[in-house]
Amino acid sequence: MSVWGEPMEETRIGIASACRRELAELAVKQKCCRRALLGGMMISAAVEGETITFTLDEPEAVEAALHLLRQCWSVQTEAEPIRRGAHKTYQITFTSRKAANWLTGLREHGMLTDGCSACYIHFAQGMFIAGGTLTDPEKGLHLEFMVRDPSSVVLGANMLSAIGIEPKCAVRTRGTGFYVKRSETIEELLAALGATKTVFEFINAKIVRDIRNHENRVANCDAGNIRKSVSANQKQLEAIADLRRYGRMDRLDDEQHRTAELREAYPELSLGELGLRMSPPISKSGMYHRMNKIIEIADAVRAEAERKE
Repeated sequence: MSVWGEPMEETRIGIASACRRELAELAVKQKCCRRALLGGMMISAAVEGETITFTLDEPEAVEAALHLLRQCWSVQTEAEPIRRGAHKTYQITFTSRKAANWLTGLREHGMLTDGCSACYIHFAQGMFIAGGTLTDPEKGLHLEFMVRDPSSVVLGANMLSAIGIEPKCAVRTRGTGFYVKRSETIEELLAALGATKTVFEFINAKIVRDIRNHENRVANCDAGNIRKSVSANQKQLEAIADLRRYGRMDRLDDEQHRTAELREAYPELSLGELGLRMSPPISKSGMYHRMNKIIEIADAVRAEAERKE
């Protein structure tokens, strides 16, 4: 069941498609953030007068876009499936003076001119949903945002810069691509976008790749322990990500803050390995208790946020 209310078909998909679907299913509470998310989805849209046309690849993304159109501009429309060979995409066309004026103004300014600080992240989420690609780490390291509309290239670059990402730029046959190749940058970007599951799929795939490339590690590797470690690390990173998202890192004391930053810097390390990188080093047990306290604080922050909503 998606957050937009409809059951989703379970299929085996690639990591890029899974990431787009994960982002499309994230709940967005603030009205300004919903509009920013939709704006990101429409970054490559064609605008003719008051009519806007854009395409999406994932059924979850289509459902989210139609829902957001109803919420943001009271637009009722449908998506038209289009098949090009083996590839299936969905085209959405609608007419709205307010939406057309807002999107045109956005492109002219090259930046959001209203909304809250979280809107930049949601816009980048929409950009990836609409034209994001992510290479399987076993084959290479490459994350890219594709912007097909020439008038939106500056907007795309500015929005990524606003969330702390300075990607390289390349002109492709389908448009302009903004890409990053460093593993740490890709992981940080995915985490900032809220694609927590994809971050750990990405990390897990890297681990598998490293194991295959180093036979001496294969003999000592326990796949079950890796999965358990990845699951625990994911919970810790989700807690830290939520503290940052809600602006509540100040709830952590100095030791907890250093521990959180170290976990973000080394998401793949076990607690024992992470403890050895502390200054001074601390035991696995000590790291365990610190991480549990961070998770406990994050749970309290989430609960406070839910009560305010």
